[in-house]
Amino acid sequence: MKGKEDGTSRSEPRREPSPFFVSLRVLRALAGGIIVIAVLGLTFSLLPSFSGIPEIPSAGRVLEGTAGLRDGPRWLPEHGDPHALGELSHRLALDLADRVKNGSTFPVPRRGETEAAESKSESEAVEIPEALNGRNEEEASATWNGPPRLIIVIDDMGENTAYARRLLELPYPVVLAVWPGATHARKTAEMGHAAGRQVLVHMPMQPCDPHQKMGAFGLTVDMRESAVALRLRQALARVPHAVGLNNHMGSRFTSNEAAASRFCRELRRQAPDFFVLDSLTLDTSVLYEQARKQGFHAFRRSVFLDDIAEKKAVLRELNRAAAVARKNGLAVAIGHPYPETLAALAVWTEYKRPGLEIGSFPTSGYSLRQVPAVSP
Repeated sequence: MKGKEDGTSRSEPRREPSPFFVSLRVLRALAGGIIVIAVLGLTFSLLPSFSGIPEIPSAGRVLEGTAGLRDGPRWLPEHGDPHALGELSHRLALDLADRVKNGSTFPVPRRGETEAAESKSESEAVEIPEALNGRNEEEASATWNGPPRLIIVIDDMGENTAYARRLLELPYPVVLAVWPGATHARKTAEMGHAAGRQVLVHMPMQPCDPHQKMGAFGLTVDMRESAVALRLRQALARVPHAVGLNNHMGSRFTSNEAAASRFCRELRRQAPDFFVLDSLTLDTSVLYEQARKQGFHAFRRSVFLDDIAEKKAVLRELNRAAAVARKNGLAVAIGHPYPETLAALAVWTEYKRPGLEIGSFPTSGYSLRQVPAVSP
């Protein structure tokens, strides 16, 4: 600023900035924006570790972070690498509905349930709730002439013989339920028989969800007796050495008294020496009652092991199944050939505790009104 002759100030003529300085300002503004975006991106990338949002798991782990389907794996991923997504696809192919309880969606674990389970010892005994899933206490009574027995059944066998081999190498027996439509159904049944293990026919039956596919040999509620007879005959031929049968899926079929009765009559004709295990995929199932009416030794599933396919959760359910067996004399636990279930079975130590027998289904020497399923 320069002074006028009268003492006031006057401005210098305004100069327009050169193109060079204009470009420099634009570049500086862009650089500042890029820095801001980078800082925001870094901040949001760190948020899961502070907010409890599950991170993308590594290959081979259970994928978490979404609502589940009741007729499929317990968790579906929003993200995941190709290996993990392939694992999910394999599970869907193995079993779309066997672990259902109401024929629609999976129950999402209560907040903190998994964390609470992890805080317990893997071998810690589990108390059994007084109310046994709405069943009468009278029906829960059992007379079993022997020590408390836990029977562990692994469904959906027959697609992966390596999984079957791992199960047969366990230091305690498990029962193999072989899906007759599986690629290696016959070979898996032969392996189980050669190892001295019981083999079941895992018979596909109609689920509640019409979109879920049963696969080969599936039975529907509107099927004529001649069609039921044919599919049953074909299924039995695919699973040699079987000594019993349980339902694969089947929430709708096993809840239909006419369909269940028709099936049990035909089973009596073709396999009168079998026993029947009601997987109890729905509380309204009548398969157990209809099998008893036809003169079969019949059993009900007590506990599902892998509603949550996570190792510590499976260990917790194994311990709970053992507690049911100790309380009621006999319990049946059903699991599936998931990597997490196999890993839990391999490290489970509760079977070593005295007063508990891990065995097969008894076919004589007992009078039993089968133990009901335990509420989750």
